[in-house]
Amino acid sequence: MADDDARASGPAHDRTRTIVAGADPGPLRPAPLRQVSVGFWLPEQAFGASLEVDSLLDEPRMTYEPGDVNVLTLAPVRSADVTLRYTWGREGRKFAMEAHGAVPFAVTDMATIERWMSATASRCHAYRLLVRDAADRVMWAAAEGEVETLPEDDERIAGQMVLTRIATAVTGPDETWPCGMVELDEEVSTSPKRFRFVDSFTQRRLGTLSLVAYPDSNELLETYEVDEKAVGVTPEDLIFWHRQVGMRELLFDDARVAYTYLLSGLEPPEYLSRVTGPGDRNGR
Repeated sequence: MADDDARASGPAHDRTRTIVAGADPGPLRPAPLRQVSVGFWLPEQAFGASLEVDSLLDEPRMTYEPGDVNVLTLAPVRSADVTLRYTWGREGRKFAMEAHGAVPFAVTDMATIERWMSATASRCHAYRLLVRDAADRVMWAAAEGEVETLPEDDERIAGQMVLTRIATAVTGPDETWPCGMVELDEEVSTSPKRFRFVDSFTQRRLGTLSLVAYPDSNELLETYEVDEKAVGVTPEDLIFWHRQVGMRELLFDDARVAYTYLLSGLEPPEYLSRVTGPGDRNGR
């Protein structure tokens, strides 16, 4: 027990590390890209919904942002600098185009795309809570180390379930970790801004992250400090877990994007499932 106490407390300089935000911290735990198989429920109207526009699109990029004003944004063709936006809210609905250079569509094509975006926007709005809950499920399943996640009972709707794959660098707990899944909680009313690393299984406090503006520059300093009672934890572990929080947020966003594409009738973009190699992402 005495050895554990000595290891836990340790010299202060062994428990603390400060780096510039976004800088390469050196070797961390590996976080290789992997694919997670994901199930989503889709309404019947989503199947075949894009048939009218498939021939007009080329590697489209689409995003949906809910809010007081909902926005469905589409970059329909990779070779043209054209962005289409369909917005709706209390003030009504609006379809707008922003283009730099030639527009690769005829007037009749634009009308077809507008009809499709309007129908997609209606589905995205109707199922916005389902999309959020499904993205949250995907994120936490990956953080628990799962390789497949299927819809919960409360996500079931009239329609069919489809499977897709999403690539992620989110890792799950393993036998080499000194704790389970780690969450980052913001401490209220602290200056400098500070966050707590907490083992979500035991609620054990593992350390803190403090953010301080670097004097006379726009850079931000991140100071990681291991809690005195966190046996076996290093500042590098805290840095890794911080990067994993970012990876979980990225996966949440990717799952929302995949669901939006499926609701529109399109296949999710290939980049969402691409595993480029065994490299260590760790947020870098």
